[in-house]
Amino acid sequence: MLRTTYNITARRNTVMRLLKEIDPVASEERISSRLQRRVYSSPGPNAVWHVGGYDKLKPYGFPIHGCVDGFSRKIIRLKVCKSNNNPLVPASFYLKIIEKKKFCPLVVRTDCGTENGILAAFQCTLRDQNAHQYGSSHRNQRIENWWSHNRRCFMAWVINFFGR
Repeated sequence: MLRTTYNITARRNTVMRLLKEIDPVASEERISSRLQRRVYSSPGPNAVWHVGGYDKLKPYGFPIHGCVDGFSRKIIRLKVCKSNNNPLVPASFYLKIIEKKKFCPLVVRTDCGTENGILAAFQCTLRDQNAHQYGSSHRNQRIENWWSHNRRCFMAWVINFFGR
């Protein structure tokens, strides 16, 4: 508002300090409603696997499906596929992982997409009813974080693959 109305440019920390002096109660209310970060905990390696798909490259024909260990953030599986909307695709990836590793995790966490239904059924059959957790994408922190950190790498790969 200072910039648009009065054509005054001020640093953010200067403005915040002045607002705290002018109205300390409102300033404390703003601070109290600030984003509170969640604390993530996992009992150990391979206890929780986060599974998800990356659709940003789908227009180029490269949907990606991935699985990350919640404790170590190690990539369990990363696969480019024809479609990650087909429930058989994530389920077959999951079965190949557990066949290769000779075990399945205590919990698998996915988003609420319909493509994860068969995978969830496999996990609950192999472990128990509470061995799969659905959640929104932002609650599936580990895989979503991995996608966001590697977005540039994916886009650079597509540009190199197709050329400019």
